[in-house]
Amino acid sequence: MTPPAAHRDYADAWRSHRRWRWLPLSVIGAGMVFAIAAGRWPALEPVFTAAQWPLVLLFVATMIIANVQVARFACPRCGKRFNGRVLDGAGLRADAGKACAHCHLPLYG
Repeated sequence: MTPPAAHRDYADAWRSHRRWRWLPLSVIGAGMVFAIAAGRWPALEPVFTAAQWPLVLLFVATMIIANVQVARFACPRCGKRFNGRVLDGAGLRADAGKACAHCHLPLYG
């Protein structure tokens, strides 16, 4: 069993991982609220029309950057890629995304 002090050492890394995982959902939510507000209040329609393509590009860029950051996340214990070796042998690892591929530290463990 890992001592409680070790969990505190990993807290910052797990917080960063959660933030990157939730960022795309936050952007989607904000975009939906903005689109609904623009359809509800006619005064916002010109703003929505003008900002539509920059917002789409921002959304796509956010999704790409967040997914790359999550994929490159280094295990706080061993320092290797947490989701490395996703394909183990012929199929998907049973614990892919739930534990480190190298030291088997559980996600948020």
